[in-house]
Amino acid sequence: MLVALLGAAPAQDPPPLRERALDMLHKTLRNQGAYRTLQGLVRHAPKRLAGSPGAAAAVEWARQQMTSIGLADVRLEEVVTNRWVRGTMCRVTAIVGGSEIPLAATALGGSIATPPGGLEARVVEVRSFGRLRAIKASVKGAIILFNRPWDPSLRNTFTSYSRMVNQRSRGAIEASKAGGIAALVRSVTSMPDDFPHTGRLVAPEDPEALAGALGELVQNSALRARLGEAGAERVRQHFLAERMARDYEKLYREVLQ
Repeated sequence: MLVALLGAAPAQDPPPLRERALDMLHKTLRNQGAYRTLQGLVRHAPKRLAGSPGAAAAVEWARQQMTSIGLADVRLEEVVTNRWVRGTMCRVTAIVGGSEIPLAATALGGSIATPPGGLEARVVEVRSFGRLRAIKASVKGAIILFNRPWDPSLRNTFTSYSRMVNQRSRGAIEASKAGGIAALVRSVTSMPDDFPHTGRLVAPEDPEALAGALGELVQNSALRARLGEAGAERVRQHFLAERMARDYEKLYREVLQ
C-alpha cells in the first residue's frame, strides 16, 4: 500500500483564475450563443424605452427565455421608472446664406420637448466641454452643436466610443449651464454619414411617408447603392464575428491583467 501511494502521480492544482477566465471567454466567443440571444431580443422587442409596451414585451421575453433554459425561481417584480415618450416629429433645418438645409436628426431619449413654435438661433460648434466653458460668455441664447468626431486611429472601438459618447449623455446639461437654448449632438458612430443611428427615418405610423421613402430609394439607384455599401462597410469594419471576438478578447485581457 505504501509503495502504491509513493508511486502515484501528485495531485495537480486547479488552473489559475486568469487561465480559467480566458478559457471561458474563448469558449463563449466561439459558441456565439450570446449573439443569438441578443438577436432574439432585438427581433422580438426592437424598441424598449422604459415604461413602453416594447419594454414590457422584452421583460416577458426574458422571463420565458430564462424559464426555457431551466433557471430556478424565475419571477417578475414590479418597479417604478420614469417614462419618456418620443414625439411624432423631429425636424432640424440649418439656414446658411439664406438657403435652408434640412438635417437628419432624431430626439435624444429623455430630452425636453421643443416649444410648439420651434426654436431658431445661431449655432455655435464646440468639440469639448472645456471649450464650451471657455467661450461661455459668447454662447448665451445659442444652439450648441457638439461635434467631437470618432477617433478612427484607436484599435479598441470601446475606447473611441467612450471618448465621444459623453457629449450625447451630458451635452444638453452642459449647453444649459453655458446659457444655450438647445443642443445638437453628432451621432456617436465611426461612419461619416448624414443618417442618425436608426437609419432611414420616417414618421411613425405614417404609411404614406414610408412609401415615399421607399419610393425614393427605388428611383434613386445612386442613393440606394451608397446606403447599402455604407451599411455593409460598417458591418465589415466593426461587427464581423472575428473582429468582435478579437475586440472582446483584448478587452478581457486588459481587465484580467
